[in-house]
Amino acid sequence: MTLKVLLSVRSAAIVLSIALMLVAWLAPFWYAWLVAVSRRVAAALGFGAQFAMTGIEVARGREPWTRFIVLVVGAVVSFEAFASHALPFGAILVIGACEAAIVAWLVISTLREAHDRDAYPEERLARAYARVADPRAARFLAVETTVMGAALRFLAGGFRRPLPAGFGFMKTASTLPMLLALPVFLIPSMIAVDIIIPPAYWPWRVLDDFVNIYAMVWGIGLYATFRMRPHRIVDGTLHLVLGVFRTADIPLAHIAAARVTRTNFDTRAWSREHRADGLSFAVDGTPVVVLDLAIPLVRPHGGAHRTISRVAVSCDDAFALARATAIPT
Repeated sequence: MTLKVLLSVRSAAIVLSIALMLVAWLAPFWYAWLVAVSRRVAAALGFGAQFAMTGIEVARGREPWTRFIVLVVGAVVSFEAFASHALPFGAILVIGACEAAIVAWLVISTLREAHDRDAYPEERLARAYARVADPRAARFLAVETTVMGAALRFLAGGFRRPLPAGFGFMKTASTLPMLLALPVFLIPSMIAVDIIIPPAYWPWRVLDDFVNIYAMVWGIGLYATFRMRPHRIVDGTLHLVLGVFRTADIPLAHIAAARVTRTNFDTRAWSREHRADGLSFAVDGTPVVVLDLAIPLVRPHGGAHRTISRVAVSCDDAFALARATAIPT
C-alpha cells in the first residue's frame, strides 16, 4: 500500500512538472516566480517519493543502496537547472562527485562480475549496471555495450576466427548476412541526405550520420554475436542462445521429443500460434527443430511467468541436434 501511494505521488509530480514546463515555455512572463516555486515543489515531491520508494526496497533487500547515487544527481539537476536554468558551482561539485562514484562503482562491479565465465558479457554487465540503474535500463545498456564490442572485435579480425563448436545456424541462415550488407544500403542514403540538407542545418547532418553509422556498426555486432554463439550441450543440459536477445537452459531429461521441420518454417506464424506456450530460437531460412518438453520451462514475463512446453530451435544440422536431445519424430 505504501509503495502504491508513493508511486501515485511520483506520477502526479511528473505530470505537474511537465505541465509547468509547458507553461514556462508558452508563457514565460506569466507568474514566473510562481512557476519557479511550483517546479521546485513538484521536483521535491517527485524525488521525495522516489527516495522513499528506493529506501523501502533497499531496506527489504530488493535493491542495492548504490541506487541513491543516481537519485542524488537527478535531484540536484532538477532543483537547480529546472528552477534557475543554471548550475551553481556547488551543484556542479556534487554532480561531479556522484558521477565519479558511479563510474568507480561500475568499474569495481564489472571487475567482480568478470570472474563469472559461464555467463555471457551482457549478463555480467547487466548485473554490474543494475547496481546503479533500473534493471531494464541496465539490460539495455549492457546489450548495447556488448553489441558494439562484438562489432569492433569482428572488424579487427574476428571474422577470420572459425565457427565455434556446437549447433550453429549461420551456414544456412539466409537473412542474417543482410546485416553485413547494411553499409551498402545506408551509405548512399546518408550521402544523399547530407547533400540535400543545407549547410546551415549541419546539426541535422551530424545527427543523420551518427544514426546511420551506429546502425551499420550495430548490425555488424549483431551478426557477430549470432556467429559466435551456437547452441551447446554441456553436462546433460541444452544451452540455447539467440544472439543477445534470449537464452535458455533445458535439461535433456526434460525433452520428450524432437521434431525436424521438413518444409519452410515460418517463425512469425509459429510464434503467434504458440504465443502462450512456445519459445522461439528460430531464424528464417534455416532448418528448425521443435522440442516438446515433458517438464515445462517456467520463464518470467512482464511481472508474471510463462509456462513453456514447446521450443523452436534453428540449427544447420537439425537431425544431429534432434538425435542429441531426444528421439526424433
